[in-house]
Parts: sequence; structure tokens; C-alpha cells
Amino acid sequence: MFRSGQRNALAADSTEGFAVGSEVADVADADESARAFLCRSSCWDAILQRAVQLSNWGTAPVILYSLMRLREMDPKGVVAFFLSGHYFSDDEVFIRQIDSAYTIASLRPEVVVLLGVTPETPEVEYGWIEPGSPLENSLSRSAYRVSRFWEKPHQALASSLMERGCLWNSFVMIGHVNAFMNRVRHALPGLIKSFDSIRQALFTTAEPSAVSDLYSTIRATSLSEEVLSVQPDHLAVLRGTGLGWSDLGEPSRVLSVLDRKNVRKEWGPGRTTKRSGPSPLRQWPR
Repeated sequence: MFRSGQRNALAADSTEGFAVGSEVADVADADESARAFLCRSSCWDAILQRAVQLSNWGTAPVILYSLMRLREMDPKGVVAFFLSGHYFSDDEVFIRQIDSAYTIASLRPEVVVLLGVTPETPEVEYGWIEPGSPLENSLSRSAYRVSRFWEKPHQALASSLMERGCLWNSFVMIGHVNAFMNRVRHALPGLIKSFDSIRQALFTTAEPSAVSDLYSTIRATSLSEEVLSVQPDHLAVLRGTGLGWSDLGEPSRVLSVLDRKNVRKEWGPGRTTKRSGPSPLRQWPR
């Protein structure tokens, strides 16, 4: 239905806070029936702009749902997933890193690439990635195979991980649609089977009810814990530097970002007053 093209399609899950950008063509390249459905679908705003997970069923179902639709549009497409609650202080550096990850994924279509962040402190509330050997045939000196994951380590271990060159896990992921689906298929074959059962309903008026029925039969599953962490051999990590990354899941981190951006907080009526400079919290376009 779609030709490979610019990275101009975005989808987000309102419950999990995910966004996904993929290399697909503009809505003008869709056939007539797909355009009509996309314009009126209650699940999606315009062309793959917003996918709403019906309930908080974990990260695996909503990502797989996005992948199922992307596969129908372009089975050879490259897709990137982003957490909308994360902050990068240098957009240009971040975009360059994402471009590098897209290049790696294009050269190594069987691999899912994770963006690792060079740590500034031995953070105990973040997940960590331990890089392994350099990734072959990637044209990048900053790409490595994933050795293993460490989730929220204690202080002594976090310090050790930092000394060993491990990276914070930003949970930004880039790879071919089939690379992601193969990882889910290997770890959660039942979930793949469930979503395959509604494949014929995708991009039709039957899709919303089919998805609603499907969600009543599946369990909550985590992509990170139940898919990625058990298959590190099929993953790569790109070492990102100079990103100024922060996970805004804690109020203290939000306040820290606002302080760095020279923003004065006024918590009386719930206002935040900006002194100067651009908005501190970048929002991905819908």
C-alpha cells in the first residue's frame, strides 16, 4: 500500500507514552480505501499518527499492534520507537544518532538497534545495557552487540557498570519491521498468533471492534522484560554521547531539566514561567 519514503509517520500510545516513526510514504501514496479508513478511524489520527491502546496492557501489545499495521503498509520498512516521556537537551545530536541507527538497521536488517546513552552518574533508577563486541558490517565504530541488560542496579553495581563502559538504556529502538516481529514471535508466539487473527480487519471499518475484542483476551506483557532481555544476541546498541538525556518519570528530574533551562517554577495556580530560550520539553510531532 505504501512505498518506502521519508520518516514522516508517527504513532503514539496514550497509555504507555510511546511514539513510533517509520520510513513510509506520505498518505497520498495510500490506496483509496486505506485513505478513507485512516481519515475516519477512531483508533488513528490521520496516517498512523496516533494509535490508542485500549487499556494499559504493557508495551509489547501496543508495539506489536503498530508493527502489524506498518507491515501492511511496507513490510520492508524501518521503524523507530521513542518514549515520549524522555528528554534530550541537544536535538541535533539526537537526530544524528537516530540517522546513524537507521543506517545500521538498513545494513543489518536482522538486528534491532537500541540507543544507549553514555552515563553521567551511576544512576540506580535507570536500566543499563552492557555492550559486547563491535557490531560487524555496521559502518559505525560506536555500534556493539548487546551482552546483557541490567535493570535498576544497586549503587555499587551501578558504579561498576559505569566504570566498565556500560550505557543507560534510553529505550529508543530502531530496526526493520520484521526484525521486531521476529523477536516478538520467538519470545511471545501466542501474542503474535492473537494479533495475526485480526490481520484481515486492519485498515477496515471492522478494525476498532476487532482490536477491542482482542484486548479482552490477552495478558499484559513487557517488550523489555519478556522479549528484548531474553534475546540479547539479536540486538545491537549504539553508544550515544552529548545527548543530555533524562527520563522524566520522576518529578525531581523534571525540576532539574527546568532549572537547567532557566525556567522559574510558580506552583500557586500551577503555572511555570519561562525566562528565556526554547521550550525545555520537546514534543514529537503527531
